[in-house]
Amino acid sequence: MRALFLLLSSMIARLLAEHGFCVDYIKCMEILEEKQRHCLTLEENLRLRQSTSCSRRRWEIKLELNGLHMRRAELARDCVQKSIDIAEEGEKTLDRDTLEKCESLSRKFFFAPGVGRTSASIKERKKRSASKKKAFNNSRKSRAADCRIETKQWHKQCSALARCCPQTQECKAVTLSIMDQINDERAKLQSLKDEC
Repeated sequence: MRALFLLLSSMIARLLAEHGFCVDYIKCMEILEEKQRHCLTLEENLRLRQSTSCSRRRWEIKLELNGLHMRRAELARDCVQKSIDIAEEGEKTLDRDTLEKCESLSRKFFFAPGVGRTSASIKERKKRSASKKKAFNNSRKSRAADCRIETKQWHKQCSALARCCPQTQECKAVTLSIMDQINDERAKLQSLKDEC
């Protein structure tokens, strides 16, 4: 068992050495986009079941917000992807403390759900979560809520990884107009919540 752990640890170290923090950020953003698409599908199904015009309008704004968040994630990922060579050079300028934090974060990211898992750990996870899955399948709302929670966790993780990729700071300019639209839609949603 210990030998397996040591072998796995050395493989992880090799992979981390081959791929920088910006590559981890790009992978994280790809997974985030996938989660956002899945949530959008679940929420679209919920929207169709709303009966009042006010609740339908709120769902329309929520779906628009979700679409904007997906677009923002896509633009941020694409920007870093286009300049990956520059981004990896920028990683070399990180100070020692930041580098240590980023290495720790990168190791944690490698073991995030769905990233770099072995088949044995996936089977173990499936066994543990089988009863939870049955409970969530009973309610569409709880599945959508669970999806939103998982998406928020991925967003938090990607934001943490972004601090380790200096190129993301330059790429923020690309997403400014989308952020303005997101803020406008949030304001509309809040005013609609106050009305209804």
